[in-house]
Formats: sequence, C-alpha cells, structure tokens
Amino acid sequence: MSQFEIDWSRLYAARNSVTRQFPTIWGIPVVKKEMSRLAVHARDGAKVLDVGAGDRRFEGKMREVCPTLQYRSFDIDRSRQHDYYAIDDIEGQYDLIFAFEVIEHMTPGEGLRMVANLREHLAPGGTLLLGTPNLYHPHRYFGDLTHVTPYKYEELGALLVL
Repeated sequence: MSQFEIDWSRLYAARNSVTRQFPTIWGIPVVKKEMSRLAVHARDGAKVLDVGAGDRRFEGKMREVCPTLQYRSFDIDRSRQHDYYAIDDIEGQYDLIFAFEVIEHMTPGEGLRMVANLREHLAPGGTLLLGTPNLYHPHRYFGDLTHVTPYKYEELGALLVL
C-alpha cells in the first residue's frame, strides 16, 4: 500500500469525540463473540464483505443464520481461495463490511487508507465493523509479532468517525 495522508487535526478531533462518548474503556459495550454482531446483519440478499477472511470461517456461520446472503472475501493470503487479494480490486457495494483483527497489522497510514477504501464500498445505510486485539489485555496484542500498530479504543473509534 502507498502512503496515505493523515489529517492529524481531524484525527485528534475524532479521537476526542470518541473519548467524550466513552470516557473509559469500562463504558464500551464489549463483544466477546463476533457472530453476535454479525448475525443482526444477516438477512435475505444482504451483501457481505469479510476483510482479512483467512479460512472464511464466518461465511459458514453467517449462512447458518441466513443461507441467501451474498458473501465475498478479501485476504492477501493467496494460499486460500478468496474473491479479492488486493484492496484496490474490491468491487461493488456491501451492506456489511467487517474486518476483525486486520488493521493492527498495518501502519497508521495503511489503516486509514483501508478504512477509506472500505467506506467507498459501503452501501447507503450499510455497516462497517472493525475489531482489534484489546490493548488493555497486553498478551492479546503483543503475542503476535506481525502486529504493527496498536489501537486503543479511542484510536479505532476515531477512524470510524473521521
């Protein structure tokens, strides 16, 4: 990915907005199982994009809830079957786009670029879900040497409200 320009003042304002809404991590509604968030979006004909899809495990879980949804996957790992292997190759609009434990493997600029790109593929009224390891539980983040950028909840939230 090429360098993506960061508007630091907008990022700072967005971070402060999230901090005002959730002054401490204890006020954030924690989701322990991703499917609890995904299942509410599984409906007939829904278009879903799984970013960092890995083994595509969410495809089967979502089809159990709604067999008629349209699932697409994106991952840079070419050893597995995916619909897209480069973010610039993604096509179409999606009702739900989710990326769990992906963004921390990127530089801040790459992460911002990914979020901007995914927003372009979000259908009107669609939902973008991002998840990252909990920094307040250090071995969840530091247990993987491929992690590049730690995201506190204020940072991750800021990317979504920019």
